[in-house]
Amino acid sequence: MNNFDEDLNERKNGEFNFLLSGREKEILEHIVLGKKNKEIAKIFFISENTVLTHRRNIMKKMNVKSTPELIVASIRNGIITFKD
Repeated sequence: MNNFDEDLNERKNGEFNFLLSGREKEILEHIVLGKKNKEIAKIFFISENTVLTHRRNIMKKMNVKSTPELIVASIRNGIITFKD
């Protein structure tokens, strides 16, 4: 296990207790797809600041500090799934 994995597991022992709103899940999907804040703002007709607020709230609820951690945690916890 690398340091990133150990840090992620150490933070919550592999358990995440959070509840994302529907909009937060939608924003998260676009973050995972690699879209920039400006692109996400245009999709949802909201300001970039609102996107940043959603992103900050999502990361706080999931207890992660970076976008890569956010993506990994989202996939590991089944929030984001990929279809063939």
